[in-house]
Amino acid sequence: MLDRKRAQDVYVQNSIATASPIEMAMILLQGALASIKKARMAMEENERLKQNFHLKRAQQCVLEIVPFLNEEIKEGQAASLVYQNVNSMLVKANINRDAAMLIEAEEILISLLEAWKASK
Repeated sequence: MLDRKRAQDVYVQNSIATASPIEMAMILLQGALASIKKARMAMEENERLKQNFHLKRAQQCVLEIVPFLNEEIKEGQAASLVYQNVNSMLVKANINRDAAMLIEAEEILISLLEAWKASK
């Protein structure tokens, strides 16, 4: 079982190392969405530490996308503001235990993921 886990870890590391910027953004968005889902479950189960852990991971994924944006053009600047807004929503949802805000952030990230897929 350990060998299988190790092989999976190596595969993931190689996938990330060889990913294009678009693929990397998509990987990060998928990671953020998975973390938000786990945080919502933790929130429902009143598992504050798990909620915080997963939302911080989602924030990290969201903020790691910003360097892939071309902020020298208006569209890149606007996209950067969207990601920063989603990050702010995640922080507020974590502090206030606001599941509705998590759902809203999740919907925005799903739309962004679809946009990245379309640009591929």
